[in-house]
Amino acid sequence: MGSALKRGFECVVAGGSLLLLLPVLLGLALLVKVSSPGAVIYRAVRIGQGGQPFVMYKFRTMREEGAAAAASRVTPARDPRVTGIGRFLRDNKLDELPQLWNVLRGEMSLVGARPQDPRYFAHYTPEQRRVFSVRPGLVSAANVEYVHEEELLAWAGDNFEDYYIGTLLPEKLRVDLAYLERQGFFADLRLLLRAARRVLGRNWAATPELPEMPRAAGGSGDPAVPWPLVSVVIPARNAAGTIGATLDSIRAQDYAGPVEVVIADGSDTGETAETARRHYPAARIVANPEKTTPHGLNAAIAAARGPVVARCDCYTTLAPDYLRRAVATLERTGAAVVGGRQRPVGDNLLQRAVALALSTPLGAGDARYRLGGPAGPVDNFYLGVYTRAALEAVDGFDPALTRNQDCEFNWRQRRRGELVWFDPQLTVYYRPRRSLGALARQYFDYGRWKPVALRKHPKEVRARHLAAPALVMGLLTSAGLGWAGFTALAAALPLLYAAALLLGALLIGLRRRDAAAILLPLVLATMHLSWGIGFFLPARRKGGTAVDPGGRLRERTGE
Repeated sequence: MGSALKRGFECVVAGGSLLLLLPVLLGLALLVKVSSPGAVIYRAVRIGQGGQPFVMYKFRTMREEGAAAAASRVTPARDPRVTGIGRFLRDNKLDELPQLWNVLRGEMSLVGARPQDPRYFAHYTPEQRRVFSVRPGLVSAANVEYVHEEELLAWAGDNFEDYYIGTLLPEKLRVDLAYLERQGFFADLRLLLRAARRVLGRNWAATPELPEMPRAAGGSGDPAVPWPLVSVVIPARNAAGTIGATLDSIRAQDYAGPVEVVIADGSDTGETAETARRHYPAARIVANPEKTTPHGLNAAIAAARGPVVARCDCYTTLAPDYLRRAVATLERTGAAVVGGRQRPVGDNLLQRAVALALSTPLGAGDARYRLGGPAGPVDNFYLGVYTRAALEAVDGFDPALTRNQDCEFNWRQRRRGELVWFDPQLTVYYRPRRSLGALARQYFDYGRWKPVALRKHPKEVRARHLAAPALVMGLLTSAGLGWAGFTALAAALPLLYAAALLLGALLIGLRRRDAAAILLPLVLATMHLSWGIGFFLPARRKGGTAVDPGGRLRERTGE
């Protein structure tokens, strides 16, 4: 869309909105006026397009004496300067409505990086200042991603301004710069709709309760203090063909501190242990007679000595800076657990197709660790790096959960008020299963163990957990309708599902330019249906005994 046409569109939207919302604006102005003494409209000097200052308008949300005396221009959650009405306005983003007048005047756009206070603009690098090559916006990509910004600032305690300048602001600018590269009329419309859903749906309110102040992972934050010992724990079973690459990636870490590797081996032969000793002679190998992942993890953790424990699996390799970044992130954020991006890679055509599926919403849902996104609190991610205190506080991983034990562990941490932190710069490379049968078994197991974890933590149910089971139920209903003679009605869902898979594969193939996309419909259907069918079948422990979802097995050393 041309600049003149876009400007005309924004004038129509801003002007029309001001007219339609006039009664609401007058009512809000009255509430602000009676809530505390002072002006209704707060006039703030902000930096806009080309680095030029302008006056931005918003409803006043603070007591005037508090705002005038403030040393900081950023506002954490529960800031005592904010009035009761001001908190309501800020929570629902209503304090920004007067900026429609800035849009009408041509000082702002509907979408763009948010205007910045001159004090913080001084910290921008020349590259970061590119966000103001266009007009600032009423809605920005970064603010949609960081809807929990005030909670993050509150979590940083008295250091919230340093945290904003050193950590949060660079991340937000990275998001806005990335959006600037793809910005266009339809992209702006999608972002505006997404922002509306975030506010109206109150998704931002789901941010977990954050600790008051950061805690150290193992060092003190002083650069003179040595980096802590990191224990890398690996549950392994019959992994001779893959564990070598995993251990090689650990040897290649650029971490400045000591690293130990503890492998819990539940293999049927000694081949995995032999391969491990060849690639990492110093690795310690402990037995895992139960041969399950959670038992192996707990056995390796019990044998480990480090105050920081990093989980690694035999299908993964770590980026060279993984441990260094993870320890630094634990130290900086005070999180109990940190994790990052899972980047699937494949050798054969099927593995590449699975990798494509795992990096798109059709195969990954809304999982940030697979699709990417800003740093911040999340409910789960792949693998993880833990403080030993966090592991011991909840008695490690639940041995009753053959699958989903990492997800359930993170839920327990969040329930304790601990921080589970996603860092998009942490990268783990994952090799998917090499055959369709192995993929089906993997996702069938994921599906059948998910209800066990969800029955223990019902508040953690998400729409993505129910999508595959709903699909299976819908397809069974379609089969029943077909058997009853309602052929046209019975064909509707299967045809829609097939069309969605084919269209998704086509779009992904064109965008990624990978011939493996031809297998995407088959791969996605295998993942969806295996997961959905498994969801309805009871998970069982070794020996056929049904799992009791209400109890935990405590089999830690010394207990």
